[in-house]
Amino acid sequence: MAKKKQEIQKLSLPELFLSMLKIGCIGFGGGNALIPIMEKEFVESKKQLSAKEFNKYVVMANLTPGALPVEMAGSLGYHIGGIFGMFLGALGMTLPGIFATVLIVSLLSQFSGTLLTQVEYISVGIGAFIIYLLFHYNKNMLDKFKLTSMKIKRICIVALIYFLTFGSEIRSIFHIGGTPLFDISTVNILFAAIFFIFYSFVNFTVPKGIIGGILTVLYLFYNGKSRLLGNHTIYIVVCFLMVALALYSIIDCVRRTGKVKKLPAKNLLSQEIGWLLFLCLLSLPAILMFSGALRYLLTGLLSSLVSFGGGEAYLSVAEGMFLGNGITRKQLYGQVLPVVNALPGSILCKMLSGIGYYAALNETGSILTGYFTALAGLAASITASCGIVFLVIYFYEKFEELEMFVMLSKCIRPIVGGLLLSTATSLLDANISIGNTHGWPLSSSLLLFAFLMAVILLLKKFTRLHNVVMIFICGIVSLAVFHIF
Repeated sequence: MAKKKQEIQKLSLPELFLSMLKIGCIGFGGGNALIPIMEKEFVESKKQLSAKEFNKYVVMANLTPGALPVEMAGSLGYHIGGIFGMFLGALGMTLPGIFATVLIVSLLSQFSGTLLTQVEYISVGIGAFIIYLLFHYNKNMLDKFKLTSMKIKRICIVALIYFLTFGSEIRSIFHIGGTPLFDISTVNILFAAIFFIFYSFVNFTVPKGIIGGILTVLYLFYNGKSRLLGNHTIYIVVCFLMVALALYSIIDCVRRTGKVKKLPAKNLLSQEIGWLLFLCLLSLPAILMFSGALRYLLTGLLSSLVSFGGGEAYLSVAEGMFLGNGITRKQLYGQVLPVVNALPGSILCKMLSGIGYYAALNETGSILTGYFTALAGLAASITASCGIVFLVIYFYEKFEELEMFVMLSKCIRPIVGGLLLSTATSLLDANISIGNTHGWPLSSSLLLFAFLMAVILLLKKFTRLHNVVMIFICGIVSLAVFHIF
């Protein structure tokens, strides 16, 4: 009994922070790439929450704007350590990438890009290991189902999601021209899946299945890159019907079952006030030192709140809101963007901090003011991301016992599995791009990837090295290969 109690003991705040800091150091590949790493750390190894609880945070983070890894870290931090846990979780996840970004951006002109090149070479090995983890996530997910029929259903879902999301990366790898058929964003995929589950799966009938299927297909046709459905008016009608029918299913389910939790709003209020105080505390030095800090801060909050579609999509948001208004095109595309793509952590957080550094440096000429404004950018990105996700989690928890939410929790793992395969393809494309910059043909980049995967599989088979050690080895191997060849 004592042993069982010890296994479920909550992490201390320092342990939580160090765990998030460790994940933040290896956070290459975007938010989805960190899902299996965070699950292994907090669900399997440290047993801080159940797989069902973890899946809830995955769904909420994917459905809300902002930085997915920060939202996950803040949510898990609160689950484990309360108010202080949510602050430490979010900070632990973001600090490694932010620190490295601001440091390299401030030194980039002095080193003429040499430092950034070495980081890119190391990232190839790290990316290969993360690709291994993403495939391993899918293998573990399928191994949990003993019945062959259940495995086949999950494989079909994974394959369908991958088919709908991987288009541009495959074309980039093999230099195929034209427009991908689908290549749909994570948010649109989840919206379509949630609608179909909410409307068609609950109290399934053939007419509901047909209606739900037609609306889902039309929605995907419009959001695919090829725009198989090009009529915007029809698309608006389809979206309206999807939302209306999904809400009707929820209302009908509440009416039939009455399964709605009565949750006090005081916890949500304390969370939101906490994030507001967090923002004020970290932003105060920049506001006192830089006259344009408040304007930058408000713009940063707004840019984070309208950032759907992952970190890559934030570039267009940042360009529209900040370019010429604090940062030059050369600084944005020639220094900030290459650095944030080469380093671990949320692209949104790193980019907003890098822009803040230049906004203050350009106006005041002070590197120290630039550092404090970058810190304010970090605070803005974390506050916007976590503030909105905690609000959505509150309402999700009120309805999570309804049939459609139970069904969603069962389907989310294969859906995420398909998204992770797309992330793996993106990582492979990024690694090949680095090889191209080094002067390698496609075959050499693929050969290096195969070699790294062989090293990973051999080490996994014959050793029990921690993932952090494995990542370090992969990074050193890829760095050595680039320097030798």
